[in-house]
Amino acid sequence: MAKYYAEEVIGKGRRFDKEYRVRRVSDGQTRWVHGRGALSFDKEGKPRQMVGLIQDITERKLAEEERNQLLERVRLATDSAGLAVWDWDVKNNLLVWDDRMYELYGLNRSDFGGAYEAWLKTVHPEDKSLCEEGVNSAIRGEKPYDIEFRALLPDGSIRFVKANGAVLRDASGAAVRMIGMNQDITERKRS
Repeated sequence: MAKYYAEEVIGKGRRFDKEYRVRRVSDGQTRWVHGRGALSFDKEGKPRQMVGLIQDITERKLAEEERNQLLERVRLATDSAGLAVWDWDVKNNLLVWDDRMYELYGLNRSDFGGAYEAWLKTVHPEDKSLCEEGVNSAIRGEKPYDIEFRALLPDGSIRFVKANGAVLRDASGAAVRMIGMNQDITERKRS
């Protein structure tokens, strides 16, 4: 057991910091633990002494797994609905898009500046003021962000977009984030 632990879990280094599963002898239950410490070896290179701590992290691992499953369900739901997700850090003007947003606007990650102004450049010139007013009204708390506009793609084609978003505020009521979804409604508009 010590040889297995030393070689497979810790590896060849003298210090270790690993997460792994163990089976409890008392009830056969599998638990996640985080082991960290140091291992010393004798002259022949065999493990001699191990000093460290082992912490049961099962609850954290279960919460991480639950979160990952939830994220996967949300991803599948947004994919099946054709929804593109965005998250705007208002204070730092950092706009994060999921892959579907890039597809919707016909952009690569390297083509997008990651700021509000970079998104505004993708909006059809005739719809910019509509978009700016929609965003500003939502930021001021006057009405929800719920608009339709045209996006002008790099190849010159136009897509109709439905956008919804929610503003998150700090304790003083100032807007700190705006998170939402866009959807391509071009076919619906054309029909």
